[in-house]
Amino acid sequence: MSSVYLGIYYTMAVVGPAAGYVIGGQLLLFYTDMFVVDSSTLGLTPHSKVWVGAWWIGFVFMAAFCLLLAIPILAYPRALPGSEKLEKVSEAHRGDTDKQKQPFTKIKEIPKALAALLKNPTFFFLNLAGASEGLVISGFAVFLPKLIENQFSVTAVWSALLMGKLRIELGMVLV
Repeated sequence: MSSVYLGIYYTMAVVGPAAGYVIGGQLLLFYTDMFVVDSSTLGLTPHSKVWVGAWWIGFVFMAAFCLLLAIPILAYPRALPGSEKLEKVSEAHRGDTDKQKQPFTKIKEIPKALAALLKNPTFFFLNLAGASEGLVISGFAVFLPKLIENQFSVTAVWSALLMGKLRIELGMVLV
């Protein structure tokens, strides 16, 4: 089932940030102090150079959503009924050793644990792929909307929408 879960994870890793750009771009149409200041009395519009959009609203909504999601999770028991009866089967890469290893519990065993992880090709190459993808995407994802906005003289909303579309297309190419 790990391939299904990895597929869901990578799909959400593409769709989630793209949706964030689109929704965040729409929130930039509202002035940041919308409850305190009327932007029309100041003569500000979303096309003004000094306009600051309400970028913070997404964080408030997501915090509320996470708190609501935490309530049913807190209702779970410490252990699911019948879980102690199941025999745990390790699906980890065994490597060259046949003997059963004890878990690493001391700080001086960290180099040995690191060596064991690096000898696991599945773990190593999945982490290498994730790090490479993260390096490529996060490098331009932070600064590209502002660069598009300044270079092509478009609004922050249009820049965020374009970045969300680009994020989806790039994510589909990398997956």
